[in-house]
This record gives sequence, structure tokens and C-alpha cells, in this order.
Amino acid sequence: CCMQLVALAQSDVVVVQRSALRCIAALALHTASKEELLAEGALSLLLELLEGTLYVPASSSYLRPLQIARLLCVRRLAATALANLSEDHLAVQASLVAQGALPRLLAPLQRHNAAHAAAEERKAKGEPTTAEASASAAARAAADVGATLDGRSREQLVRCYANLCLNEVNHSEVLASALLPELAATARRGSRLERRLCALLISNLAPNTETHALLT
Repeated sequence: CCMQLVALAQSDVVVVQRSALRCIAALALHTASKEELLAEGALSLLLELLEGTLYVPASSSYLRPLQIARLLCVRRLAATALANLSEDHLAVQASLVAQGALPRLLAPLQRHNAAHAAAEERKAKGEPTTAEASASAAARAAADVGATLDGRSREQLVRCYANLCLNEVNHSEVLASALLPELAATARRGSRLERRLCALLISNLAPNTETHALLT
């Protein structure tokens, strides 16, 4: 069953891909399905789908809204499936980090926070004073908008990070990654749920004394 769903999730037919991803996300909640999904390549597929939604291909003004809507749906489903997969299974949590998933899971949030920081910096500098500066600022602003993540995807990604931090085997990899530096910006700009998940993440890391020095 899982093998067929992973294959269907790669379909170019929108409704088929969405339905398969919804099934994978639901199955990923069940302990008995998690290891089978990993064995069938669900992790690499979900990461590839997530990464593939971060850039909107060039298209006509007519097709662009449709492309954005499709990418947004795929991103949310992939992020939800990854968060479900990492929940309540220590062996799967360790396997995700061992397979190098952490940097790829962090990259979208880093890109999102960097875009917001750049926008805040431009705002602090004030309005451009020349036509050339205005055009350059507009181009950077458009690029930053494309780099931002929607709230639901961010929440699922932070939930996934918190799940991975529950396993002490992952702590050294997590602490060596760029995750902790991103938490302050995520909590400051994020929703109430994101702030709660950031707090949960820190509480999951708190038993490790190495965390204390990094947080102070």
C-alpha cells in the first residue's frame, strides 16, 4: 500500500497527487506505517516535494495563480506528512536525522526568516531616493515575497523540529545545526501555535546540558 501511495504522490495529475499525499499524511500518524513509509522512500519524496514548492516557475499571468495554489497545497501536505512521520516514534526520529533530513527541513525556515529580516532592514532605511534604487528595492521585495512560507507550513515544520528534538539521540545533531538561532525570529514573527511549538522544542532539548549554554 505505501509503495503505491509514494508512486501516486509523484503523479502530474493534481487530484491524484493531492489524494496520495493526504493518505500518506494520515498513515504517517500510525506507528505501524511509519517504518514502512520510510522503507518505501517517503522521506526523500516528501523532502523533494517540499523543496520543489519553494520556487514558482516562470509562467503567464493567467497560469501563475494556479501554479501558486497547487504548490501551496503540496507544500502544506508535505510539511504535515513530515511532521506526522516524526511524531511518537523514537527510531523514526533518529532515522530522519541520520538520513540527513534536518538541514533540508531547516532551509525553508532559514529562507523565510532571512526574507523577513531583509524586508525589515529595507523598511528601516526608508524610501529609495532614486529611480534606480526604487527598481532595485522592488526586485528585492518581490524576491523576498517568493521566499516566505505560509503560516500553516511553518507550523508543521516547527512541529516536525520539536518532534525530532524529543529523541535524545538527535540532540547533538540538532544543537550543531542552525535550528536554535532561527527560533527567536520564528517565535517573534510567528503565530501563537508557532510560539507554543518553539517552547515545546526548547523543553524537549532542556534535559541536555549543552542546550543551556547555547540558550543563555
